[in-house]
Amino acid sequence: MSHPIARRAGMLALTAAMLMPSAGALSDVSNWAQEGVAAAQNAGLAPSSLSNSAASGSITRAEFCAVALNAYKAVSGKAVYVSGKKPFEDCSDPNVTAAYLLGIVNGRTNGNFDPDAKISREEMCTMLDNAADIEATEIAGDACIEDYPDVSMISDYAMQPVVTMVDHSVINGITDTSTDTTILAPSGTTTREQALIMANRFCTAFKPDKTPIAAVDGSANLPT
Repeated sequence: MSHPIARRAGMLALTAAMLMPSAGALSDVSNWAQEGVAAAQNAGLAPSSLSNSAASGSITRAEFCAVALNAYKAVSGKAVYVSGKKPFEDCSDPNVTAAYLLGIVNGRTNGNFDPDAKISREEMCTMLDNAADIEATEIAGDACIEDYPDVSMISDYAMQPVVTMVDHSVINGITDTSTDTTILAPSGTTTREQALIMANRFCTAFKPDKTPIAAVDGSANLPT
């Protein structure tokens, strides 16, 4: 009969492996995004759940939780363990549960998570901001939130995270073809290839210089 401690150690190793970064190869990556997506995959930011998914398809809330967890591990150097808890009735994805317990993401006001819904740009900024364990040492670019004419469209809860991500060039503006202006589009959606590129920019801005981007050291001891 195996010893209980040995069994627990084996379970921890198994559950930790479930959330370790893996190269989830997207399909049909756009020409302009190939270099950025390859960099994100090499950094361990692409989860296996995105394997063979259409790169130009809109990323969902659950899918981005997996990306955000990989980004969290990269900037914090901490491992992430699966919890047996199920905080949402409509979602049992372990990446969503882990992201929720780490304070990276919240559910909807009705108590559900809505895992298959397309995630908005301001929601992504908020999740990445929550995943930042450390302060960025310097502003990475010259972008300023006031440069965008639709800044008033940012939700109150997301204002500070969006400002932070704009300041550090994690998120850029997009072209509004109807007016030929560059807007932030906070409520707009993001493709999977754009999301991976944003996550890699986030890690570049927020990871400690002394820590390799895919390093795992220590643990975030989530409730079991």
